Amino acid sequence: MKNSFIAGRHSNSRAFAASQRYQRTMRVYLLTFILILLRPTMAQACVPVTYGSDRERLAEAISALKTADVALDGVVTKGSRDVGSVAIIRPRKIWFGSKQSEYHVRKVTMCDDDFTSGEHVRILLHRLPEQTSFFSKAWAWLWGPSTEYTSGFFSSLEFAWAMRSKEMRQAVSKKSRH
Repeated sequence: MKNSFIAGRHSNSRAFAASQRYQRTMRVYLLTFILILLRPTMAQACVPVTYGSDRERLAEAISALKTADVALDGVVTKGSRDVGSVAIIRPRKIWFGSKQSEYHVRKVTMCDDDFTSGEHVRILLHRLPEQTSFFSKAWAWLWGPSTEYTSGFFSSLEFAWAMRSKEMRQAVSKKSRH
């Protein structure tokens, strides 16, 4: 009898210890889940960059040319204001980049330019990576590929301002020859 009592007590203590481990594990999971929900997240803020001088501002505009795929003057034929929407710009003058009859410009973030139909724009465009989903590939196979661009890396107002300077026009001209 004495041995069975000890054995019984021992098996209950194992079950009790397992229950305690389970409860501790569940508390850790719950605490982790709560911390994930409460963690601070970065808000996307469109903070305008301020420059110490017009020279700095112009230097930044010229350096933005390095990553641009297209520079053009054009008219917005279809506007866009919401993230994910696509504006269509019909070019009047293309300084450099692929020559197309219209450019599809996707608004990727809230910081990207808004476009209004009928608006005249002077803009730098950057090619977006091509979509690789089955639907996108099927669409491209049926109707041809549609190259999309974004204007989000450098404001169209900044580019328009910079194009008033001789240095910027020379830099654009130099890039168009390459």
